[in-house]
Amino acid sequence: METARRIEVVTEGEVTAAELLGINAAGERRGVMEESKRFDFGASDDALLEEAASYGLDAGEIARAAVERAVKTERMKRFSEENREAIESWNEHYKKHGLWNEKYRLF
Repeated sequence: METARRIEVVTEGEVTAAELLGINAAGERRGVMEESKRFDFGASDDALLEEAASYGLDAGEIARAAVERAVKTERMKRFSEENREAIESWNEHYKKHGLWNEKYRLF
């Protein structure tokens, strides 16, 4: 509790102790199910969320991490598509001329 309050002070209220502790405005603790629903797992997945909670898994955090990975993958894919011409040009240059420091490489 004290650590949560310190974090609230350091972040100047951007992150509240209540948020860190999972407490809503009425002072009640939110359950894992309620917190996880902000990712809209769907009503049919309640049993799965309950099982995840019983294993100590944070479904909300897992969902956030999965979205983060998907965004990173999509970002890399789009970068490659948007820069395909430059990448192919560099690859051709390398095939013809090699790297400038290739004679210094030890492998």
